[in-house]
Amino acid sequence: MRGLGRVSRRLVGAAVVVLPAAERARFGEEWVSLLVELPTRRARARQLCSLLGGAPRQSWVLRRPRTGRA
Repeated sequence: MRGLGRVSRRLVGAAVVVLPAAERARFGEEWVSLLVELPTRRARARQLCSLLGGAPRQSWVLRRPRTGRA
């Protein structure tokens, strides 16, 4: 299994920066493993675009106050 290239790792790092500090390592690791599993460069590029676009929303969700509902 191939690793990620430098550009991909940096883009994941850029996406992780907007997340709360306590969550960065977890999501960074998760997103890298997700990208490594994809079979083609095109699939990885598509997923990276999705991660970059969704990171601000993920940050907002992680920063919301928790409610009492489960």
